[in-house]
Amino acid sequence: MKKWMKYIVIIIYLLLLDYSIEKPKDLYFYLIYVPIVFGGVFLILYLFEKNNKTKNETY
Repeated sequence: MKKWMKYIVIIIYLLLLDYSIEKPKDLYFYLIYVPIVFGGVFLILYLFEKNNKTKNETY
């Protein structure tokens, strides 16, 4: 269940970011929007992995 939740949170993040930012396809799109997307996805993945590690260490 946690594995699916991670992917659902990423999809919701990408959809909200897609609707909130108007995306003209120029240089600024690639310099600003793409790093925000990758940074956010990696942050979500890191937070879910960190949560799993702390639960595994308690056993």
